[in-house]
Amino acid sequence: MYELVVRYKKNTIKTLTRVQANLYCYKQMAALLALGLSLAGTGLAFAQKSSGYVVLLALGCWLCISIHYPAQYLARQIGRAMGDGEKEFCYRFLENGVEIICGQDRNHISYDKIQRIVDAGDSLCFFLGPNAGFLISKSELENQASYTAFADYLKQHIGVPIERDVPLFLRLLRFRFQKIQKG
Repeated sequence: MYELVVRYKKNTIKTLTRVQANLYCYKQMAALLALGLSLAGTGLAFAQKSSGYVVLLALGCWLCISIHYPAQYLARQIGRAMGDGEKEFCYRFLENGVEIICGQDRNHISYDKIQRIVDAGDSLCFFLGPNAGFLISKSELENQASYTAFADYLKQHIGVPIERDVPLFLRLLRFRFQKIQKG
């Protein structure tokens, strides 16, 4: 059994939502980027001929730099709901699932509900689907056991491999490479 305590703050919520967006929304983010680039290119091409194309250029630039806006918006919404403080959760990894304790509230998630586990550098993100997840800090693992022992425990009980957090551009390249191999 592993017992890990996580204090959710704004930065941990940002990490969770960023990984969630990279994992589940990368096609939408790529579409926004492509649309932004095409609008900016059109605006640049016709900027000399008409003043209306400056709006296209500005909109295209805004779309290109705001592809992570959905993740940032979700993080802000969760942060507002939490207030200025932090919430402390205790995650107990038992033989039959994860017990989550927050104050007097207790919840249990069976291991078969966990769909994906992502290594996000300083934390591990667990996703039950595109809209539900939690994370644990790797620094908490140093107190109880090593990361490799915990990873082996997860592999044995959950059966899901631990993925690495992959940025949008690398995820798109990997997706394209997989398509080429299949086709």
